Amino acid sequence: MINKIACFSLLVAASCPVNASNWSASVAFGTAETKLAQTHTDIQHADTSSTSWQVGVHYHLPKLTLDLAYIDLGEGEVGLESGSYTPEQYHQTVAEIAPILPEGWALGASIPAYKNERIFLDAQIGMYIWQNEIASSSASTGGLKTSNHGSDGYVGGQVGYQLHQKLNLALQYRKFLLDKSVDNISVSLEYYF
Repeated sequence: MINKIACFSLLVAASCPVNASNWSASVAFGTAETKLAQTHTDIQHADTSSTSWQVGVHYHLPKLTLDLAYIDLGEGEVGLESGSYTPEQYHQTVAEIAPILPEGWALGASIPAYKNERIFLDAQIGMYIWQNEIASSSASTGGLKTSNHGSDGYVGGQVGYQLHQKLNLALQYRKFLLDKSVDNISVSLEYYF
C-alpha cells in the first residue's frame, strides 16, 4: 500500500510544473479523541483523549491541494486493578484494551468547497500511515512494550480565514478511520511561499 501511495505521489508531482508560489507549510495543534479498543471489568481509569499536533507541506493546483503531513495524535491511557495479574498478563490485557492514538504520515488532498476574498472551506480525504506503542511497567519486569502499525483512511474538512496574502488561520476537523476511529479538531496556521 505504501508503494502505491509513493508511486501516485511521484506521478502527480512529475505532472505538475514546479513553482515556488504554489507551495505552503502549516503547523496545527488540537485535541484528539477515541474509544477504548474494548471494555473490561478491571478498568480503574482511562483517558481516551490527548493533545495532538501536526506539521505539513502542501502543493496547490488550480482545483486541488496535495498534502503531506506528520501527525501525532497524542497518548491514551488505561489502568487496571492489577492484583490478579502477573506483569505479563497485565501488559497483554492493557495492550488489548488501550485506546490507540497513533502518530505517522498522512498523504491526502484538499478540495475547495467555497472561497471568497478571505473565507474558505475545504473538504479533505487521504491516507494515514501510522504506528503506535503501548507500554506498561512493573517493579519485577521493568517495562513491557507492544508496537502496532497500519494504514487507514481519513476524511475531514476545514474552514479558514486569510489573515494576510501569505498567511491563513483555519479550524480543521479530521476523522481517522482506524478500528476505533479517532476524531481530531485542531487550529492551523499556514504560510504560503
